[in-house]
Amino acid sequence: MTNAKPTAVDDLLVFFEHDWIRGDLLRLASDPEGADMYVRFVNGIRIDAKHGPDHETIIEGKYGTFKVKPDGHFTYELDYTLDVVKKLGKSDQLIEKLSYKMSDGSGGTDLGVLTLAIDGVNEDEKYHEVLDFDDMGVLSRADSFSLPNYRGFALSVNGSHDVTLLNGIVYDSIPGVDAITEDGFSDTVLSPGSAPVSLKLLDGGEFTFQSVSIAELSASPFHLTLTALNDGQIVYQHELEVTGPSLELNIEDIEEIRFDFMGNSVVLDNFSLWV
Repeated sequence: MTNAKPTAVDDLLVFFEHDWIRGDLLRLASDPEGADMYVRFVNGIRIDAKHGPDHETIIEGKYGTFKVKPDGHFTYELDYTLDVVKKLGKSDQLIEKLSYKMSDGSGGTDLGVLTLAIDGVNEDEKYHEVLDFDDMGVLSRADSFSLPNYRGFALSVNGSHDVTLLNGIVYDSIPGVDAITEDGFSDTVLSPGSAPVSLKLLDGGEFTFQSVSIAELSASPFHLTLTALNDGQIVYQHELEVTGPSLELNIEDIEEIRFDFMGNSVVLDNFSLWV
């Protein structure tokens, strides 16, 4: 039986420079036999699949760096050491292109091009940031995992970056927590008991906290103490009752925010911030 080859489709993605720039080279691609599809080469560089599906191959672009996985998912980071990137203004746009070769794993291949457009913004404009810790990349059911610097923020539990995050489909080793995930990664930090979670910018800058979604919790409703600090001084502290899947509260110009769950086990998900 002859293998029907897959079809790559040229694509265009547009982001603002302060966005978290990511995508999927194969999001529009298709295979007539429903086979899994893989990226083999990008801009002439072989994508390393020998080290597993989550291994990222570095591709240097014109204005920044791509990290590409074998399944086509990628992230991109602008290089702010370049003058053209430093001077990027609201009416400016940078264009990156990725030419790739894809495969269905059975000999069928096709070629495609992704065009990435990055629009500038004025430096004095605030931008909305959503931190989705589902993408931190915990790889096993119960990892001892040092929390990474994530998109300019540092997250810690009980003052430590070395915590245990649970991954897989079910958080079944913490009583009362049964969190189902979409892709097998942890929905974020699991905070059992009274270990407070802290979030702050790595550069010590200020931000505005807006909300956090709660993936799973051990009791509903439950209480937490929310503490916001600036220059090491408490500017807001209040005990709140959480009755739903999200906590919304606008606290401006702070350098750190702490969540103390007062004995409950909670899985946090997306933090919504202005920075």
